[in-house]
Amino acid sequence: MANDPSEKELSQLRSLLERDAISRLVFRYANRLDARDFDGVASCFTDDALLSFNSGAVEHRGIDKIREVYRIALGSGPQANGESTTHLTSNLLTELEQDGRARGRVKVVAYLLRGSVVSIRGLQFDDNYTRDEAGWKISSRHHSVDWQSEIPSKKISIPKFGLHPVITSASNGGE
Repeated sequence: MANDPSEKELSQLRSLLERDAISRLVFRYANRLDARDFDGVASCFTDDALLSFNSGAVEHRGIDKIREVYRIALGSGPQANGESTTHLTSNLLTELEQDGRARGRVKVVAYLLRGSVVSIRGLQFDDNYTRDEAGWKISSRHHSVDWQSEIPSKKISIPKFGLHPVITSASNGGE
């Protein structure tokens, strides 16, 4: 039939769907990180994943070790990333490979509030992803800091917005 998609079009569609699923994984990681949900962050990794920092100077292998890293980083102790974080994730480049594997590079700007100081970091994640029956997961993440700056934080007052009644046609005399 003339309107049936070609094999090439179907392959392109599958590729777009795979890339979208990987993007959602990367964004879920950042959202769980900012929600301080270390179990949610760990769920983004395969059971045997590798997490490395500082060009491989510090490495953690396996989901239990990775969960513990995030339990500390998202906690309230001296090694924690701060009381509050925001990770803006962008510039995701993904290369699909054969057999349920992919590679990616992610750029992140992280804001980390620690008392009266906000650390701002430009980060890069070089990732490997693996797809299984449950979907895509991170099989290795190499975390590097491109730059960092600190600024004093300033408490601001956030205006409180009152709730206004919803005007409906019934309350408006039917007009």
